[in-house]
Amino acid sequence: MCGRTACTLAPDEIIGACTYTDKNGNRKQPQWIDASGGQKYWPSYNKAPSSYTPVLTSGKHFDHSFHDSKSDRVVTPMKWGMTPSWHQGDPFKIPYETNNCRAEGMLEKKTYKVPLKKGFRCVILADGFFEWKTTKDGKQPYFFYLPQPDTVQFPFRTVETALNDSKLSQGSPKKELEATHEPDFKLSASNLKVEHLSQSDNEDSREMKIEVQEGKDLKVENLQENPKVDVPTWNGPRLLPMAGVFDIWKPHDGSPPLYSYSIITVSSSSDMDWCHHRMPAILTSEQEIQDWIDFSTIPLEKATSLIKPQKCLSHHPVSTAVNSSRYHAPNCVTPVVLGKPKSNPSSNLMMNWLKSGSPAKKMKLV
Repeated sequence: MCGRTACTLAPDEIIGACTYTDKNGNRKQPQWIDASGGQKYWPSYNKAPSSYTPVLTSGKHFDHSFHDSKSDRVVTPMKWGMTPSWHQGDPFKIPYETNNCRAEGMLEKKTYKVPLKKGFRCVILADGFFEWKTTKDGKQPYFFYLPQPDTVQFPFRTVETALNDSKLSQGSPKKELEATHEPDFKLSASNLKVEHLSQSDNEDSREMKIEVQEGKDLKVENLQENPKVDVPTWNGPRLLPMAGVFDIWKPHDGSPPLYSYSIITVSSSSDMDWCHHRMPAILTSEQEIQDWIDFSTIPLEKATSLIKPQKCLSHHPVSTAVNSSRYHAPNCVTPVVLGKPKSNPSSNLMMNWLKSGSPAKKMKLV
């Protein structure tokens, strides 16, 4: 199962972490779009069901709602805990649990089968997720995530910085990606090859590639249909991509629709079975992510083969403070050493007393 996640990156960082290569070999980033109903995504070390978290899916689901209809992928906040399209009443009050969708029954239960047949496949993005191991001393929480580069430490960043960078504290859940398209000139002395790639505001002009090589005629190609786009290299943390299913609930009063999702779960691999018998269905490669969200090309029967236990996770124990969904401090994801004696106000007072002065002087004070 998956009952709690962490997602601390700002929207522009999430977009950067989701950089991908399209079918033409171009490096691209998905487009961030706001939730249709104006709901906000807030970075947090401790995300609970009913909160809004970033979800990656095909841009074809959103062609009607944003300007860049050529975007292959979009990231948008969705409510964790799927509200079926046929639900009557309060969309936050579902008579059964929809935070997770068991893979074994997802093509049998109407709640999940109907949206899956519509192609409503998505990828839930997070720093990682929490799971609790039952021990004789109680339940010990662990944080599970993809292995990270040596340069990445937990926590990935402070949520306060993410809020400020994305202007989320002013009520705007996204920071627009600044796209300054300057002409890009490339020169190779070996073949006198010159490329001029530019974005023109003149609708009568065309984006052109001019290539001149020794002993060859001038070659001109129209790149209007397939422009080259350079995106910054992402050197930050690896996000954990979990397969999910979403649905669209439309209020009767004509107000904006509600997008919500369930995380698909499978039996645990050896990465997790020591802690819990269920785990999220993790997509371990760029191709798996593409095949899962590409509902128009990859049929559901083929896509479901991606839903299986995976051995790809790292983990470490964390503070039991994460047990409270209201607790959002950075130490939710900071590693702890198990078995270390816990301090309390009384023991701290005694230690401070022992550290001050000599034992002989303390005996005289008694």
